[in-house]
Amino acid sequence: PDSMARTAVAQLALIALLAGPAAAAVNVYLVPHSHDDTGWQRTVDQYYAEQVKYTYDSVLEGLLKNPERKFIFVEIAYFSRWWAQQTPSIQSTVRDLVNAGRIEIINGGWCMADEATPSLEGLIANYRAGHAFVKDTLGVVPSVAYHIDPFGHAASVPELFASMGYNAFIGNRIDFRLKELWKTQQNLEFVWTTGGNASLFAHILDSHYSAPNTFDWEYAFSGGEGGSAPGALSNPTIVADPTSPFQPANIAERAAAFAQEMHTRAAWFRTENLLVLHGDDFHYQSARPQFENLDRLMAYLNANASLGVNIRYSTISDYVAAVHTAGVTLPCYQEDFYPYAYAAKGPYSVPDPIKSAHAYWTGFYTSRPALKGAVRFAEQALSVASAAVAVSAMVSPREPIAKCTGPACLDLELHTVAVMQHHDAIVGTSTPPVVEDSMMRLGAIRAMADDVTASAVAAMAARTTQPALSADPTVVTSAIRAGHAAAVTVTNALGWDRTVVVCVPVPGTGVAVVDALGSTVPSQLHIDYGTLNLYFLAAVPAAGYSTYFITPAKDSEAASLSRPLDGQTIQNEFYQVTFDNSTGLASMLVDVTRGKTTGLRQAYLSYNSSGDSNPYIFLPLNSTPFPIPDAGPVALTLSSGPVFQEAFQVFEQNVSQAVRLYSGLPYVHVNASVAVRLEFHEIVTRFYTSLQNAPNGKPVFYTDANGLGLQQRTINETAWGINNVTEPVAGNYYPMTNSFVLQDPTDDFQLSIVSDRSHGATGLTRGTAEIMMHRRCAMDDTISLNDTTTIHASLYITTGAIADGSAFEALRPLAVVANQAAVLAFADAGDSWTTQYRASATGFARVLPPAIHLQTLQMLDSDTALVRLRHIYAPGEHPTLSKPVTVDLTTLFLRGVKDITETILSGVEPVSSVHRYQWRSECGASFTSRSPALGPAITLEPLTIRTFRVQLS
Repeated sequence: PDSMARTAVAQLALIALLAGPAAAAVNVYLVPHSHDDTGWQRTVDQYYAEQVKYTYDSVLEGLLKNPERKFIFVEIAYFSRWWAQQTPSIQSTVRDLVNAGRIEIINGGWCMADEATPSLEGLIANYRAGHAFVKDTLGVVPSVAYHIDPFGHAASVPELFASMGYNAFIGNRIDFRLKELWKTQQNLEFVWTTGGNASLFAHILDSHYSAPNTFDWEYAFSGGEGGSAPGALSNPTIVADPTSPFQPANIAERAAAFAQEMHTRAAWFRTENLLVLHGDDFHYQSARPQFENLDRLMAYLNANASLGVNIRYSTISDYVAAVHTAGVTLPCYQEDFYPYAYAAKGPYSVPDPIKSAHAYWTGFYTSRPALKGAVRFAEQALSVASAAVAVSAMVSPREPIAKCTGPACLDLELHTVAVMQHHDAIVGTSTPPVVEDSMMRLGAIRAMADDVTASAVAAMAARTTQPALSADPTVVTSAIRAGHAAAVTVTNALGWDRTVVVCVPVPGTGVAVVDALGSTVPSQLHIDYGTLNLYFLAAVPAAGYSTYFITPAKDSEAASLSRPLDGQTIQNEFYQVTFDNSTGLASMLVDVTRGKTTGLRQAYLSYNSSGDSNPYIFLPLNSTPFPIPDAGPVALTLSSGPVFQEAFQVFEQNVSQAVRLYSGLPYVHVNASVAVRLEFHEIVTRFYTSLQNAPNGKPVFYTDANGLGLQQRTINETAWGINNVTEPVAGNYYPMTNSFVLQDPTDDFQLSIVSDRSHGATGLTRGTAEIMMHRRCAMDDTISLNDTTTIHASLYITTGAIADGSAFEALRPLAVVANQAAVLAFADAGDSWTTQYRASATGFARVLPPAIHLQTLQMLDSDTALVRLRHIYAPGEHPTLSKPVTVDLTTLFLRGVKDITETILSGVEPVSSVHRYQWRSECGASFTSRSPALGPAITLEPLTIRTFRVQLS
């Protein structure tokens, strides 16, 4: 009895200490949630079967027991699977809970996407897939973006999510120093704009997305980030019954501790409202103890006003509405949040200031480059297939498409592309078995999408019957060996006419290329890594296809092999690249059209990374990489032909590249083959130029944000002004989704590099551009980056003047074209192809203006097309192309147009139905919803995207 009395006195003293004097009431919006990665340490299928489905079942049971409880569901890839397994009665119950505001579908993507590495096409696909399912099944559209786990936040966020009609963005992972500073300044809520036409209310979590420390009662959980598994001792069950002889009541003590934390956190915000997430990775599989403990805690807090906490179960939208109603003036922010630096030192993500200062999460920009490339190529295949089906509906609406029947056509391809945008998928931070699973899925759906394209082209080509087109290039070999010509169709999903470099493996040298009129087309045979390929340039109409023929030919008429080229220079109409005979490296680049010469040397180097480098973090042992090769010159071979001139360089056994100039194409193409021989090495390519890009002594360069605007980067400076960059290399790396730019204003000169996948990139010294190509690091728990793959990655180089806009006139369309491959299909042409079948077709009556990109062309049903247009120039980049552009959609297509409805970016809801909040900000502006188009003439401002449902006649 004495010991029990002493315990009671101690508890009362602790309560008094924690509670202190009465404080202003804090309105706590507590949001139960589970963060369910769609693939990470387990595949997406394994996670669903082993964990996620139990969360949905358990949460639903818990919600039905107490009408005050609420929950948010996020990953539609999981929700859609669970939904399909439910009875109509349960589905009806879920709809009722959604309509009552007790379940909120938040974010609405098929997954929670990364922001640094996906392309714009991939991000749109993610939300297009998720929104379509949610709208079709529940009749709602998400209104809040929720990215609590991606590793930094991109400058594209305001434009993308405002275009989706969202009211808010919830983020989390920003540099630990910035988060601590913004707490003291009450800046964790702000109006985010990139200086363009869009803005968004943003909230950065003050703590990680875990439950408040010691208030997580799901003891089987394996542990939060940086911490160990919560257990009964550190997260005691809340006991309210004072009569229990074995488990004394602790509710007063626990409530006081909780209240103290709430008051501490509330001081970091400008309103009396506080958002508190309760959950973690794969949580609420056992929802009962969570809800029952929270019920007791919340009842006690609300009944004891002296604790100063008003708490309720909430959704994210409940909280955003409360902040909006408060009407406070918010700060503004106009940049991104890269690089992200953070390392945990204890449970529940307490930042370790020493480790965090060196833990720059800049490795994942490049990790698993083969996977990054596979994701990008699958996106492109899906885009072409969607466009080909749409064009077929315009050209040959009565012809069936054999590989595309029913409303679910291309759904599997879309859902796979969408789930690969996840912040542990495309970024390369999953376990090796999950990476293998992803590569398998991507290869399968890319082949399926190409089959759909071939079928759609066959439908367009039909006069009386359809040709037997296939996506399999071995058809060419079979036809040639049988003495027949092989037909090659080239399909273009862009809104512009284009010239496509076509590469087809052939069985021998006795072949030639002719067009549909029988005219000989210049062609070139070349051996690429042991494979004999035939190259030619194909002219392809906008939103359409063309046909060429590879024919058996006599030696005098056949395409010739690339021949050795004398001298040290390759050139075409636009560029000349000279190589140093003593080193084998490039030494000079000439812009022929401008008569401009610049020094240009390209080398490969390798950083020796420490044991702390992992799939997420880049941490080299020193700031000076060693050259590849470490001694001696690079082996150099020059060759030439009617299609291209090439300089082939071998740096070492696992690093080589072909530098090519194609006839009539205005760029330098670098195709690199890279593998990492040794563990703890990270290979980069570095371009040394004569550009003076350090106006204040610090080099300045630019990288893109998901293919949208360029972000200025200054060495050893951050976008947010905390400039104590502690890692001179890793702390200056940034995501390059597809573009890197160096500018020399004093010489009015710009050099741009475009990539075919995302990379990490920097410009550490004056005139240099450094791009990380491949990484091979140690273990990070179970997530190994012992990546031994060989990648074949492309870089494209252009130059131009800044003042007259020619630099961006070269860069902007190239960044589109390089990331939207044309798709080939093949057939044995027999003897009468040109009389039996159409050799070309287009769905457009005219091409789009040069500043406007056809981002998406997709049929929603037999008479409705989804059309997404993007202005590719930023303000000030070009004197004319950077201006607003007007497009008349009624005259764009071959089929007439009956009606046009502008929608949000995902295409599922009319813009006229969306009503976004207005926010007061220190920028002095109030931001509203975009007005929908009122007629067929559509005006696009620079760097904007607009989406339309077009009803065809």
